Amino acid sequence: MNEEINNKAKAIAESLWRADSEFYEAVADYIYSLRDGDDEVAEEYKYPIFKKSTYNGDIERFDGLKTRTTVFSPNNETPIGETTNIATRHSNKDYWEDVPYDRDTGLWHGCPCYAWDNGNTHYRAIYFYNAISRLAFSSSGKLKGILYKNYRAIPTEYYVEWVVEAYRTLEGI
Repeated sequence: MNEEINNKAKAIAESLWRADSEFYEAVADYIYSLRDGDDEVAEEYKYPIFKKSTYNGDIERFDGLKTRTTVFSPNNETPIGETTNIATRHSNKDYWEDVPYDRDTGLWHGCPCYAWDNGNTHYRAIYFYNAISRLAFSSSGKLKGILYKNYRAIPTEYYVEWVVEAYRTLEGI
């Protein structure tokens, strides 16, 4: 009798999981947080959010408490674009530091980007985006940089060696 009940319960759980796994993962996270005494899960997060690893300096885009995608690896330790589910929530301040993010441009603080003004029809400058001041870092890497009308992220496949080296020297990163 118990085996039959267990099989039915398992079938129902699998059916629910297939119907909306994201919802049930959030429910499981919440239940575990209650068990572990972690009430931070109750906070509302507006995703995506960006965090910097205190371990290796990687910049991660979080689309959930534990789902991250590496968007920049200043030490080339992690493949850019790698998405993983991790055990450590982004709310754990021992592992993650906040990275400012500008929702209007879709750029994170220090993001390599193209910058140009509307009159520049045949010119794009390469800079790093300052999401705090909403402008480009200066060409020497200072926070007080240059204001442009337009910014677009440089595709990750164009992150050449000098971009990674220059990122490491940005002021305030």
